[in-house]
Amino acid sequence: MTKELKTADELVEIIKSRLIALGFDVDVRIVTQDDGWSAIPAISAASREFLHKFEEVRDHYRAQYDLKV
Repeated sequence: MTKELKTADELVEIIKSRLIALGFDVDVRIVTQDDGWSAIPAISAASREFLHKFEEVRDHYRAQYDLKV
């Protein structure tokens, strides 16, 4: 499957929109990795429920999009 290319800013908006829909209004950072990209929440402490939902959302979009640099 070919993934669509998105800029880091586009990925932040996509992920943040989904998290807001789930009830979590937090900032997100995109980081590049050897195998593509990942996202991290821009908060130091988070609930277990949030971290679980965040990982689900991040992994869903990592499967769909590659980072455009």
